[in-house]
Amino acid sequence: MMNTESRFIARQAILDNTEQLFAYEILYRNSTNNIFPNNVSDTDATSSIIFNTMLLHHIKQISNNTLIFINLSTETLLDKLPNLLNPAQVVIEITERTEDLTNVLLAVKKLKQKGFCFALDDYDGDEKWDNLIHEVDYIKLEICSPLLITLLQIKELKRKYPQKKIIVERIEDYETYYQLKQNGCDYFQGYFFAKPEIKQFKSITPAKLVILRLINLVNNKTLNFTLIQTEIEKDIALSVRLLRLFNNVTHAKKVKLNSVSQILIYLGEDMIRQYIKLLAVSMLSTEKPSELLVLSLVRARFMSSMTQSDKAGQENAYFVGLISLLDAILNVELMTVLVELNIDNTCQGALINYEGKIGILFLLCKKIEQNDWRAVCNIADRLELEVGVIEKAYHTALSYADQSLNVKQALTA
Repeated sequence: MMNTESRFIARQAILDNTEQLFAYEILYRNSTNNIFPNNVSDTDATSSIIFNTMLLHHIKQISNNTLIFINLSTETLLDKLPNLLNPAQVVIEITERTEDLTNVLLAVKKLKQKGFCFALDDYDGDEKWDNLIHEVDYIKLEICSPLLITLLQIKELKRKYPQKKIIVERIEDYETYYQLKQNGCDYFQGYFFAKPEIKQFKSITPAKLVILRLINLVNNKTLNFTLIQTEIEKDIALSVRLLRLFNNVTHAKKVKLNSVSQILIYLGEDMIRQYIKLLAVSMLSTEKPSELLVLSLVRARFMSSMTQSDKAGQENAYFVGLISLLDAILNVELMTVLVELNIDNTCQGALINYEGKIGILFLLCKKIEQNDWRAVCNIADRLELEVGVIEKAYHTALSYADQSLNVKQALTA
């Protein structure tokens, strides 16, 4: 079922030292080979990103109004293609494979006059970069083993180039992030934010238990309005935010209600499920990187849209995606969350062992996030799905999550 003409565009978050979203790096992958495809040149990859996605779908659909980091090949840098980009929206990455550095340096200087910013990707300290490094705004490093090597690199770069911002990639755990932050790293890229910061068993606070129970209630096949109202009214902040959210989403209709019961009656079952899940997960993640909420919503929407089954199946898929990062959001082990939510065996199996159709879709999400497109294509074959269908659904999920994140401002204000 593989479509060899499909082109994937993945985005990976770059966070600042407060764990808030700073930018996205846009990554090209095709559907037929491993991580970066061997049979596709840098120039073709760049062209695919710019023409097939950034121009066709509009950059704001990908970036959600944040900066975009994009790799440009040697040929592309020396051509007119960068002129199609808005310098206020993008940072151009110069990769370690860049050649003809003399002419690239001249091109970079000209583009800087037009307002473009540059990053030097996978910097290895080679003296061939000595002239170019003065022109870039960001220097990107990959994590080395042992970590001390990277920490020393940061200190040396900060000494030699104090105005440059350092970005470290492939950060996989919170302790590594913390050490990098303490040693002067400015921006962080990887999936450290999608894991619990502390691995030990911790309990969940009573206030958060109320929210977890609420999530569970709205996932039931039949809604118990009385129980939902009771849980919401246990928490004043929850009640106020539900009212604020309701007023925000019904602003154009000028509907004004003043009680939880009135709001629940007006919304109806479908809207209650949608908005309360968003409200609850938003409240749980207020002290965490907003990208955690985005990733949860992407998973939920994508898995639901890929579930060709009845409404209940779609709702279960959405629910599994939505709660799949609660361990990281709450800083507890996943089993603790599942026990507190009284999750049924089907959803537990999907989350822990990738069991069933929902479990396979959950695994598919994670492989997309990890940019492992060979695995994506294998799962697509297993599900008898066209890769192009998966790509389209994932882009739709990204847009949905970004729009929902914008609504979040009304929830936590």
